[in-house]
Amino acid sequence: MKPLISYLFLIILALFTTLILVNQETKPSGKLLTVSTQHFYVRNEDDLIEFMVFINLKNHPLTRLDSYAHVYISDATHTKKLELDLRKIDSGHQESYLKETYQAYYLKFKMPYLEGYFEIEDAYLSITLQNDETYILKVGSFVLETVAPHTEILFWTALNGLKKENQFLSRLSQIHIAFDTLSQAIDYIHLGPYIESSYEMKEEKLIITIKEAPYLLYQLPVVIHYVDGNRQVILNFKYLQDYQILKESGMLINHYALN
Repeated sequence: MKPLISYLFLIILALFTTLILVNQETKPSGKLLTVSTQHFYVRNEDDLIEFMVFINLKNHPLTRLDSYAHVYISDATHTKKLELDLRKIDSGHQESYLKETYQAYYLKFKMPYLEGYFEIEDAYLSITLQNDETYILKVGSFVLETVAPHTEILFWTALNGLKKENQFLSRLSQIHIAFDTLSQAIDYIHLGPYIESSYEMKEEKLIITIKEAPYLLYQLPVVIHYVDGNRQVILNFKYLQDYQILKESGMLINHYALN
């Protein structure tokens, strides 16, 4: 009888061990990823500013608008910061990364009321949830600038953005702006303090070439300065939509554990 009891005990123990292992395999630990990105906005009351995060869990509080209590963007020491008002969370595409599936989410905030110029070269998004959980996420650079009203000098008809050929990083390399008329000579073009660029004109098309840099770049405004002192703004526009960001971003990916 004792050998039979011992045998049954070993079977039950093996079953419990198997169930525990299976449960651990099917329930991955919660993770959040950000990818360092250049964010540049010219203030426009009708626009939203957004930050992209990747989460490997469904229904985490960070994916629900009503879970948020307080959000601001700041430098690493939190001495320079700007309060943000979260308005919506949009889900995007899914990606596989290190054998796990991540869902992209876009945290979209009301355009802050700010006169002048605000920039953080190494920016962090600080999030406090209703349950008092706090997350501090590295997001890249952030610039918000107020530009005075302008005259439409370049009457553009189409916008198009391209990645550099054979470049896998999700980074805008060229902007093509097709136009009907241009009534004033261009002095220079501004794409943000950390974005170097050049431009040329070809057959009623303004072609802006952006210098390579390690951050992601897929949307931004274009500020055109003319020789007569006028400025024209083409407001924030998403030129690229990439679906393999994590696979191609390497050391730009920032890893965080979820509670």
